Amino acid sequence: MGGEKVQLTDVKMLNHFSAVMDERGFDLFLTVGNEDYNSTQHIRVDNFTDISVMYVDYEKNSLMPGKPLSIYAKVKNNGLITTDGLYVKVKDSNDNVLFEKKVASSIASGAADYIIIDCVLPETVDFSTLSVSVEPDGQKDSNDLDNSAECSLCLKDLSIENILAIKKHAVE
Repeated sequence: MGGEKVQLTDVKMLNHFSAVMDERGFDLFLTVGNEDYNSTQHIRVDNFTDISVMYVDYEKNSLMPGKPLSIYAKVKNNGLITTDGLYVKVKDSNDNVLFEKKVASSIASGAADYIIIDCVLPETVDFSTLSVSVEPDGQKDSNDLDNSAECSLCLKDLSIENILAIKKHAVE
């Protein structure tokens, strides 16, 4: 098993270090010093989950009332453990829930990925923004302030229902 080296300390006299891992995190023990002085330091690092929604947008061609709207969100795992699933909720600017579902998405620690949501719009679209919130399923998020993002909808002001073609003839 390999990985990149991580510098733990600037101390030049690191004599020994060890780590003990359990299901909640790990304990790191450092012994520093010289012949005259030794000190052991203990650092506890607990596993935590921290999902952030970096970006939300939608497929412009799919914006039609009563039809599925394809929404995509870029989600990053800032935590120390891989997510086993995500809980996604889409709300309109009137605070109505349009979509709510567990999404089977596994995102490794430090990684980002896109999730795609097909959300059926109501027959009357009387809102201008969508809010997408993502939380780790079954886990507490350590920072829920960055778990949602919004996107503005570009609704058309003009709709053409019937087109009639007329051919004009020049009269001489």
